[in-house]
Amino acid sequence: MGASAAETVNEIDRIRTRLDAEVRELERRLPASISWVKRGVGAAVGGGAGGTALFMMARRLRRSRKRKVEQRRVDRLLEVPWESIAADLKEALVSVRGPADSPDGPAMQRPRGRWAVASSVAAGLAVAVAVAQTVRSRAASLSVA
Repeated sequence: MGASAAETVNEIDRIRTRLDAEVRELERRLPASISWVKRGVGAAVGGGAGGTALFMMARRLRRSRKRKVEQRRVDRLLEVPWESIAADLKEALVSVRGPADSPDGPAMQRPRGRWAVASSVAAGLAVAVAVAQTVRSRAASLSVA
């Protein structure tokens, strides 16, 4: 058993030596410009892979930063006192249409005919302006605080 193992080791050494000699001979025959081309191709492939990895990491960081900014916006929006905005909206509606729960009914009767659409649009715009002013004032008070 020992003799065959020693023969196997010797055979492996001979094959390794022969392969090394053949590789050296090929390197000697290979022009120097081809080895430089190989290095250039290796650098280009490595640089491309590195650039791609860097781009993907930067994109991931931008996405996470964008999500954090959006989450902060949502959190600030949830901090707005919506009940007081609803009260202001109701007040704006009452100022436009009049109180709905008065004993005589609404102070302003619903328009009929061709003026119905125009008056509804005007009332809607008035309410929208009142709501926008309320929201803007609330946002300004939040940004200052």
